[in-house]
Amino acid sequence: MAPEQVAGLELTPRCDVYSLAAVAYEMLTGRPPFQANSITAVIYRVMHEAARRVRVERHAASPLRPGLRRALAKEAGARYATAPSSSPPSSSRSSS
Repeated sequence: MAPEQVAGLELTPRCDVYSLAAVAYEMLTGRPPFQANSITAVIYRVMHEAARRVRVERHAASPLRPGLRRALAKEAGARYATAPSSSPPSSSRSSS
């Protein structure tokens, strides 16, 4: 859950970017970006602490670290505005 969602602020696509980054973080590391003994403590960490640096044995994760760090930024404005589209650009679509 993005920090602004916890705070009850307006939800934007940047919340989705944050959530996608949190899932990618867990896929790469085997653990969520924020862990604690209670949900209250997890929420505190989401609001006030940076996620631990991504550390995996595979070198493939190295290029992903800066993007994950940005996508997990506390301030919504510091995150990517949207996630990349999986659709091909309109100029490469065939016209029917």
